[in-house]
Amino acid sequence: MERLLERAGRAQVTLVATKAGRPLYEKLGFGATATNTMYVGHPTSVTPDGRSRAATTGDLPGILELDQRAMGVDRAALLVRLFDYTERLYVVERADRVVAYGGAWRGSDKVIVGPLIAERTDDALALLDDLAASVRGSFRLEAHSERPHLVRWAVAHGLREQAVITPMALRDEPLPGERGLWHLPLSVAVN
Repeated sequence: MERLLERAGRAQVTLVATKAGRPLYEKLGFGATATNTMYVGHPTSVTPDGRSRAATTGDLPGILELDQRAMGVDRAALLVRLFDYTERLYVVERADRVVAYGGAWRGSDKVIVGPLIAERTDDALALLDDLAASVRGSFRLEAHSERPHLVRWAVAHGLREQAVITPMALRDEPLPGERGLWHLPLSVAVN
């Protein structure tokens, strides 16, 4: 980890720590920025919103543009694989422009929702409804403490809290991008 931090130079380094790992990262200079609560279960009472549709490769430029705005970095090399990796990948369009996208992918025993990037909270929740209605099996999402709408959605749809993990940053500096657009990470390992 120390070698990685040396190579990072002045770049902002972030991670998500478990309770067990947090003391180690604090010794290295990381500080907590929030909390993420993992919710799991079989979503109940989900009604598809219907404003999203399945993404196509033709949507990729819009997805990449929106994601770069949200994250402040070019994640194209990662995001082009979403079409192969996700079980479902949906977009919301407005005026012929992608204004939200979200995916769901199958982990070892659960369907994990993420990433979810949206200009508006109502579009994020619509994507969540549509994704939850379209997949079968146990469901998992990581709700960031600055996204109370996701906590409300999880509780309202019967998911239960499984764990709390801690996003951390090496420097007390704002993360790049328009972070208000970011609703759910791809996974706790990859924001």
